[in-house]
Amino acid sequence: MNWHFTRPGYISFKKNEPFAFIMPVPHNGYEAIEPIVKSLSDEPELQRQYDAWGQSRTQFLEKLANKDEETIQKGWQRHYFKGEIVTGDDRPEGHAHVNRRRMMAPRPARPGE
Repeated sequence: MNWHFTRPGYISFKKNEPFAFIMPVPHNGYEAIEPIVKSLSDEPELQRQYDAWGQSRTQFLEKLANKDEETIQKGWQRHYFKGEIVTGDDRPEGHAHVNRRRMMAPRPARPGE
């Protein structure tokens, strides 16, 4: 969890209000991962998608600043939230976007677990 409190005081949560998302992942094996740094231009397709996103975002913000009615009604761009690519291209295989997890409810441990 990563909390950022903006002022001193008490924090409270209503009954059944979610306050954290815990994602159990194996903690071992990360030492074997070797990150690499590459230029975005080394991946022309990714560069094209990034440039399209940047242009789309700039245009959207300009329209908001100019009080464009249709843009104001949209309120915000939803590409990321919906897992879409601005260019309309398909996501890479196996990269489904998840914006809400539907987890099973916890259960009591069984004997031996």
